[in-house]
Amino acid sequence: MNKISNFATAFKKTSKYIKKHQTTYSLNLVLVIVSVILNLVQPLIWANTIVSIFKSEFIEVYKYCAFMVGFYFLQALVNYVQSLLASHLSEEITFDLKSEMYHKLMGLPMKAFDDTPAGELISRLQYDPEAVADIVINKFTLLLVNILKFLTVIVIMFYLHIELTLVTLTLVPFSIGLFFFSGKLMRKQMMAISVLKDKFFSHIQESFTGIKTIKGLNIQEVRKLEFNNILNILKKKSITTRNYSALSQNISQFFMFCTQVAIILAGSLFVLKYKTLNIAFFLAFNNYSSQFTSSVMEIMGLNSSLQQMAVSIQRILHLQENFDLKEETSGDIHKILTGRVKFINVSFAYDIRTPVFKNINVEIYPNSMNVIIGPSGGGKTTFLNLLLRFYQPSSGLIEIDDINIDDLSVLTIGEGISIVAQDSFFFNDTILNNLLLVNADASLEDVYMICAQAHIHDFIITLPEGYSTVIGDGGSNLSGGQRQRLAVARALLKKSKILLFDEPTSSLDRESQQFINEIMLNLSREHTVIVITHNYSNLHNADHIFYINNGEIIESKEDEINLVNARYV
Repeated sequence: MNKISNFATAFKKTSKYIKKHQTTYSLNLVLVIVSVILNLVQPLIWANTIVSIFKSEFIEVYKYCAFMVGFYFLQALVNYVQSLLASHLSEEITFDLKSEMYHKLMGLPMKAFDDTPAGELISRLQYDPEAVADIVINKFTLLLVNILKFLTVIVIMFYLHIELTLVTLTLVPFSIGLFFFSGKLMRKQMMAISVLKDKFFSHIQESFTGIKTIKGLNIQEVRKLEFNNILNILKKKSITTRNYSALSQNISQFFMFCTQVAIILAGSLFVLKYKTLNIAFFLAFNNYSSQFTSSVMEIMGLNSSLQQMAVSIQRILHLQENFDLKEETSGDIHKILTGRVKFINVSFAYDIRTPVFKNINVEIYPNSMNVIIGPSGGGKTTFLNLLLRFYQPSSGLIEIDDINIDDLSVLTIGEGISIVAQDSFFFNDTILNNLLLVNADASLEDVYMICAQAHIHDFIITLPEGYSTVIGDGGSNLSGGQRQRLAVARALLKKSKILLFDEPTSSLDRESQQFINEIMLNLSREHTVIVITHNYSNLHNADHIFYINNGEIIESKEDEINLVNARYV
C-alpha cells in the first residue's frame, strides 16, 4: 500500500472528483473569500466606532453602526449560500466516491473477495467516502478560510505596526512544529482505528449471517467476548487520538494566550510611552491579533480531520489502485452460445504449493447431461468457477464454442451461463422481483411457465401473496427444496445455453431430489447441463461422467457408467 505523506497529496488525489463539480466548487471558494474579506473589514469599523464614542461624535457612531449592520447582514447571507453549496458538494462527492468504489469492487476478481472480509469492504465503502467528502468540502473550506485570514491579518498587522506584529509572530514556528508532530502521531492512531473498525464491521456481519450456527454451537458468550475485546481496543485507540488532539490544541492555546498578553503589554508601551501607535489602530490591532490567534487554533483543531482524510484516501486508493489485483478483463466477442466447452491443458492453483488441476483436458458437447464426481476438495466446484471466469487458469486454455473465454464479452458469459448453487442466494424481496432480476423483459406468462417447468409454480400460488411474497434474507422463508427449485426457475428465465448445477440435491429429501433430477434431465435436451454432485442418483441418464481427483479429470467409460448405475439401483 502506498503511503500518503501529507494532506496536500491526499487532496490532490481527490481533485478529479472536485473537477466534476468545478463551477459549484469555484463559486463556493469565491463566497469563502468574500466572507473572509467582510470579516476583516469589521475590526476597523469597530475601532472607529469606539473612538467616535469617546470623542462624543454620535453621528459618526450611528453611521458606523449602520455600516456594521449592513456588513453583518451581507456576511450572514454569504455564509448561508456558501453552506448550501458546501452541503450539496459534500453529498455529490460522497455519491461519486461510493459509486466508483462499488463499481470497482463489483469488477474485482473473486480472489479479492476471498482475501478481504465482507465487513471490511462494507466499512470502507460506507465511512471512508463520507469522511473524505466532509473534509474536502467542509473542513478544507474552514482550513482555507483560516489560512486566508491568517495571511491577510498578518499583512494588515504589519501595516498597522511592524514591531507589534513581530511580537505576535514569535510563537508561530512552535505552533507549526507542534501541528506536524502531533499530526504524525494522530495519523498512526487513526490508521489503527480504521483497521479496528473494519474488524468491528466484519465481526457484526459474521455474527448476523451466522447467527444460526452461533446459537446452534452455543458460542454466544465467546462471540460477545470477542466483540467486547474489539470495542475495548477501539475505545482506547480513540481516547488516545483525542488526547493527542486535545493536548496539541491546549498547548497552542496556552502559548497563544501568552502572545495576547505580550501584545497588550507591548501595545501599551507603543501607545502610551513611545506614541508610535494611536488608540484606534491599537484597538484594531488587538482585534486582528485575536483573529490571528483564532485562525491558528482553528488550523490546529483541524489537524485530526486532515489526518483522517489522509488515512481514508489511503484506504480508498488501496481498493481502487493498489489491491495487487486487476479488474476482470474480457474480450469484445459477443455471440449466442451453442454450448460446446473445452478445457485444454488447464492447470490451476489457489496456492502455488497446492495445485488443484494439473494439465486437465475435457470436452463437453452441446445438449448433453454431464456429471462431475469426486472426493471433497478435489476441484469439482473449482471447475465451474473457472468456466464462469471467477478465476483465471495458471496455464492452459478454456474454450466455449471454440473461442477462448477471455475473448468473449462479459455479456456473452453472463447471458450464456447460469449456475444453480448448492445454497442459492436470494435477495430480501418478492419472488417475482428475484426472478425478474435476470430478465426484466420477461412477461408474467413467461414467469409462470418457467416456474411450472421448475415444479415451483403450484407452491407459489398457494401463498397468500403469491408471486408478491417477500422471501426474506437469502430466501430464509423457503425450504431447501423450494429454494433450489426457485433457483432453477431463475436460471431458466435467464435463458442461458449452459446450465451449471453445484450439488443441486444436497440436503434435500428424496422427493425433492427426484424433482431436481427430472428437471435437469429435461433441460439437457436443449441445454448443456453440467452437474457437480456426490449423489449417485444424479448419475442416472448422464451422457458423460467425469471423475476428478488428485488434480486430474477422467471421463468414465460406458461400462463404468452401467456399473455405477447398477450399484445405485
